[in-house]
Amino acid sequence: MEPDELEDCFSEKFSSISVKTSGTLADIAQAVVTRPIFGLKEGDTIALKSPKEPCKSSIERFVREAKILEMLMRQRVPEIITYYGCLATPYGVPVLVEELADHNLTLLRRRKYKEDFPEALMDSVIERVAVGLSAVHSLGEGHGYLHRDIKPSNIYLFHGGLAKLGDFGSAGLNIQGRMGDPELGKGTSSGGAHGTPNYSAPETLGNRKIYSVSSDIYSLGCVGFYLIAGKTPFDDLGLENNFAELKNAKLGEWGYDGYIDRAIEQLVKRKKVSDHKIKAVRKAMDPHPANRQKSVSELLLEYQFEAKESILKKGFEKIQDLLTRTFDTNSDATPIEIVDAFLCEYEKMLTHIQKYNLRSNIPENARDLLGQRADKDYENLRKYLRIEDGRAKIDLPSRERSAERKKYVQDLFTLLFCWGNSVKDKFITDKTISRIKPGAMNKDFFERWYQVYFK
Repeated sequence: MEPDELEDCFSEKFSSISVKTSGTLADIAQAVVTRPIFGLKEGDTIALKSPKEPCKSSIERFVREAKILEMLMRQRVPEIITYYGCLATPYGVPVLVEELADHNLTLLRRRKYKEDFPEALMDSVIERVAVGLSAVHSLGEGHGYLHRDIKPSNIYLFHGGLAKLGDFGSAGLNIQGRMGDPELGKGTSSGGAHGTPNYSAPETLGNRKIYSVSSDIYSLGCVGFYLIAGKTPFDDLGLENNFAELKNAKLGEWGYDGYIDRAIEQLVKRKKVSDHKIKAVRKAMDPHPANRQKSVSELLLEYQFEAKESILKKGFEKIQDLLTRTFDTNSDATPIEIVDAFLCEYEKMLTHIQKYNLRSNIPENARDLLGQRADKDYENLRKYLRIEDGRAKIDLPSRERSAERKKYVQDLFTLLFCWGNSVKDKFITDKTISRIKPGAMNKDFFERWYQVYFK
């Protein structure tokens, strides 16, 4: 739906409605809340997702998506895009109200990490998406659901870089798969097509399309390949609209013998990531479902852990690599996706120590390095915002652009929140945190903080 159509239907609830993105089946508009709704406050910026061409099938698709998102919200899965509720136009067209993303993984890769996507950042993205996807597969009372369209553009980034899985328009019930059932993963036969061809498993490209936990795993493997190489193995073939030929390439048949293995060999030669991660990606992209990991948890385990003697050392090296990089940010602060990668790598070290009962000072050394970076970020932000006298630098968005101004400040605030509320540790000391907040960091405190300094 166009912004003016949404304005006509919901002008009493939202203002400043404008196009955010436009896809094949759905449009996403950005809007500002003018009246409290779904727990949102006046002034909050949200996304309105609507069918591109409202019809019976698209309405059914949106109703199904809303139902799945509602179940996921009850599970409280932070790795899934936040869904607030569903509205309906006077004509019965559903409009989903969701968390507004900054951008998606495709744009992050293209704009900020075109040549080299840091391994630790790749880890945090894969692990966050895997946790979210596992929640989808175990959703419902004994039934699992399938996403059926895992790809970089459906992985959204928030607060500058925290990855969450979104777009459940293709999602559906895994009818033949029940948790605890030996048939789980054998799939659901469907006459309809779901997904994006270059990220789709070969068994979903034929006349009889089989969607399963395994086909979602294949797609996640393609995302891993994309993060390493900047593209899937199939992007250069130009076969997106030739499903039969693309399926042959994915299966390694009819002139494409060994195609995937040759592509994987090129990744190994580039040595940009650890070998065991490439092996996990290769297994996930196996042409035959029976040879792939049996669950997303199994894929994640194979992706995360290698020989216990070397993982701590390599984790420390990845943190050092990120610490040596410089980032183009107005405040000289670390981008939040890198902070998330830091925390992910550090927490993985602690998990590994506990799992194998190891003794090592490497995690402690990593913690010291990260603590120094966290305190430096705090000092940079404090100077940038001039917190002591309550004034911001003049290049902060003007008061007339209040929504943009508030979003900008909230992103900076979230960065401190992330550093100060790590699951395993606090990298900003309690003494430092106490300078910027009384008690726990939360949304209410941010609202008060914002009112004091920027109103």
